[in-house]
Amino acid sequence: LLPGDRVDVVAAYRIKNAPGLAENEYILRIETFLQNVEVLSVAQSAQQASAGLKTDTVGEGEGETYYSGRLPDDLEDQPGAISVTVALSPDEVAAVVSMQQRADKVWLTERAFGDTTVVDLTPHEVVLVE
Repeated sequence: LLPGDRVDVVAAYRIKNAPGLAENEYILRIETFLQNVEVLSVAQSAQQASAGLKTDTVGEGEGETYYSGRLPDDLEDQPGAISVTVALSPDEVAAVVSMQQRADKVWLTERAFGDTTVVDLTPHEVVLVE
């Protein structure tokens, strides 16, 4: 990941005592709960402030995307980074905090270049035995 990339935020969590399940079974739900989120920094490599509007002609049709900055000229990959800063609205922050409290894990998945599509996604569920 690099500053300026766009990501989706995915969580995995357990649902126990669901109707129809045995006592030793649970549902593992994998859910994409935020889409098309802008990465501001990876480790300590951050974008330089310069907000604007970008017209996108990649993919199907044109679209406009707001961005909060631009990449520094001396940006380096951070393969060992343990922190990523993303641009979120107050409601999105609440969603992340809420999901981190119930999820086993939360991941960021990088989007294809130019993909800003936001779609309704059905969570993936699988029944597992403890």
